[in-house]
Amino acid sequence: MGQTVSNREKRKAQNRAAQRAFRERHQKRIKDFETEVERLTTAVGSLHKDKTALQKSNTKMMIDLAKARDIIAALRIVCYSEKPGCRSVPNNGATA
Repeated sequence: MGQTVSNREKRKAQNRAAQRAFRERHQKRIKDFETEVERLTTAVGSLHKDKTALQKSNTKMMIDLAKARDIIAALRIVCYSEKPGCRSVPNNGATA
């Protein structure tokens, strides 16, 4: 029976060691996930800032484009009214 008790004690010790190793691996995985969440949260914040800056830039360019189109339209009106030969000025890439 001494052999059986010794085997049981070895098995209990082995189980405790396996449980400890499992808990350590589990804790490491949790820590890795937390680190990844922090990294992704930072990346999302950075992307959000970039998106906002690009939206502002796009809005400004759209306003500038609209102004340029208005200027071109006004110049065409002036050109057409003052110089009949000016009708050959292209309109949005097309020829008159």
